[in-house]
Amino acid sequence: MSKATRRRYTAEFKAEAVALVQDQGYKIADGSIREWQTPGGPTSAPYAIAVDGQDRVWFSEVGRTPNRLIAFDPESETFLEPIELGSGGGIIRHMTYHAPTETMWFGADTGTIGRIQVHP
Repeated sequence: MSKATRRRYTAEFKAEAVALVQDQGYKIADGSIREWQTPGGPTSAPYAIAVDGQDRVWFSEVGRTPNRLIAFDPESETFLEPIELGSGGGIIRHMTYHAPTETMWFGADTGTIGRIQVHP
């Protein structure tokens, strides 16, 4: 993938994430912010983040071993069941959603990559 394509995807993701936050958690009119406690609690250390085709926000909890993937549905304001990554593949630092295959790809600081199938 070229740098230009990566920049475009990054810009599109940021715009999508900002729109999602504005729609669900941040109210521009009055400046209020809504927050939700992550399943792992205050020491969960959320890191990588991506949005899937159903507008669910996925992130990694790296403050625990093994790391977990967490999905939050802003429509219902609920978290899906956490997915533990028992392989001990390091800290998940990057995630991206691939819409044609409905898969979430993630990369760790150990030089490993992984993917999961995302279902509606």
